[in-house]
Formats: sequence, C-alpha cells, structure tokens
Amino acid sequence: MLKDFFEEQLTAVVTNNGDITIGTTSFSPVSILQKDEDAYQDSYQTWLDEIWIPEQTEILENIWKLDNDNRPRFKKLSDAFQRKQLIPFIGSGMSSSSGLPTWREFLVALSEKSEVSIDHLNQLLDQGKFEEAFDLFLDIKVMNRRLLHEQIHNRLQVKETSINGAIRLIPDIFSEIVITTNLDNILEKLYTYSDAPFDDVLICNDIGTFRELRGDRKRMLLKIHGCCEKMDRRILGKEEYDEAYCEGTGFHTTLAFLCQSYHFLFLGCSLSIDRTVRLLADVATKDKGMPNHFAFMSVPDNSDLCLKRERELELTRYGIFPIWYNGDHDESIGALLTGILHELQ
Repeated sequence: MLKDFFEEQLTAVVTNNGDITIGTTSFSPVSILQKDEDAYQDSYQTWLDEIWIPEQTEILENIWKLDNDNRPRFKKLSDAFQRKQLIPFIGSGMSSSSGLPTWREFLVALSEKSEVSIDHLNQLLDQGKFEEAFDLFLDIKVMNRRLLHEQIHNRLQVKETSINGAIRLIPDIFSEIVITTNLDNILEKLYTYSDAPFDDVLICNDIGTFRELRGDRKRMLLKIHGCCEKMDRRILGKEEYDEAYCEGTGFHTTLAFLCQSYHFLFLGCSLSIDRTVRLLADVATKDKGMPNHFAFMSVPDNSDLCLKRERELELTRYGIFPIWYNGDHDESIGALLTGILHELQ
C-alpha cells in the first residue's frame, strides 16, 4: 500500500521552540504527552519533585536569609492560610508580566493623548497623589469621557493566552475570596481558564452585599475600584474616593469588616499612603486586636537598610508585616506562593 511507503519515509524534526514536526504537521510536546494520561502524570510528578520544588526551595532559602523576620512571618501567614483566613489583595504589579501597565504607567501614557503636563503629573505621582493625578484627566477641556473610557477599556484588557508570571498560581491557592484594586480583567480570565470561575464579581459599592452573599461560601472576586469594561462602575477621582470611603457607607463598612476578620496578603501593591492603607491604619488604631496583614515586598533600591527600616516601621504601624525579597519579582513571589501551596517552610 502507498501508505506503507509514506510511513517508512516519515521523519520527525524538533523545531527551535520545542515543537515536533512530522511530515508537514507540528505537535507540541504537551499535546503528545497528553495522549497518554499515565505518562503525563508521571512526567508531571517527576518535574514537580525533581525540578520545580527544589528550585523554589532554593529561592525561599535565600529569602529567609535576607531578613530574620521573613520565616516566622511566613509561618504565621501559612497558618492563616490553613485556617482559611488568608485573602489575597492584588495590585497592578501582579499584572505587569502579562503586558498590562501599572496605574502610574497607564496615567503617563494617557497624558500623551491629552493636554496634561507630564511634569505636573509626575510630581503628583511621586507624592503618591494618584487620585489628584487622575482628576487632571476629568477636566473636559483636557480629555473627554468617551476617550477616557476607551483608553481604560483598551489598555486594561488581556486574553487568557497572554497571562504570564506568578499570578497564574493564584487560582491553585486561593479558591474562595480574592480582592483587587485593579481595573483589568486578568483575574476573571484566569479563574475561568482554570475551570474555577467566580460565582460573584462584586464591583465598587456592590461589595456592601458581601456578607449577605458570603453565607453560601461562594467563590468571590471583589473589584473594589471598578473594572475596565463598565464606565459607570469605577472609583478613580478624588470625589469618587471620598464618597466610597466615607465612614458608614456599605463599601467602607465591608472593607473594615474584612480587615478585622481576615489576614490580607498584599501582592503587587505599592502600599503607598492610599485610601486602602489609610483605612487599614484607621482600623488598626481603633481595633488593637486587628489581625496582622502581610505583604511580599521588594527590598528598597540598593538594599538601603535605612530605607528598609523606615518602610517596615511605616507598614507595621498600619498592621502590615512585610516579607522581603531582593530577587526577580515573579521568581520571588512565585516561590513564596509555591511555599504556601506546598508548605515549603
């Protein structure tokens, strides 16, 4: 038969990206391995035990050496995780590996389409005045709302295939409550791609319904400052922040309740003196028994011990205890998240 000659003459070529080309058809190593479930599981377990976990353990050991408080703080964090009392609080630093801008980068790029002075904008951003910085764009003489909405919508969207970095570990670890200040859609896409879509996505003032809905122990995402897809569901300028964070609102009450009931783990958050940090500081002042919160934080530039000490004094005053790292952002946070998942202590 002609097919016998065809099969005899077939050759396989491994391409530069690792795909295998047979004849004129290419296959990825994963697609081939997935044809045999037992082989796939064996290969996965071998990789996990002999490559991934040893690599993460080595990174963690270097992190433990960086600061004497890192390991005991991580132990407390892991204990909170085991008790289902740990909530990830995700900032824009966790989206940057997927090609999305931090909020500062977004505002700087936005200034190129407006009459906003870049020097004035940077001055406000350097002072941590992000609300006032955004207010510059709300002047209709500077930028109209339709263009502003388009820029937020276009620049903060991501596809599942574009999601990269340590954020990909989040669905494997946190299966219930997730909080984010980000407007992007990474977490929704990521959890759906992981076959664990959120039962409820509460946006802005909707978080006031958290306790009512939480009785069913649903998987919930709290997008406290809004989302990129809904123009009327965002907290961006100073007036909107003033209204949302006003004591007594459902928004403020719910965030304060969460601060007092759970341990937060801040990931990719700059933790400047923004509204969330101020709310934490206020709760910490009024409630001496507030749970400790944690943050994976990069050591200040040049490993300046004075800056690090000042930063730690500032954060712990608000009830946030940093776990320091000085390596690559994604590698370090990935190792710490893996440590939570596999209890690599």
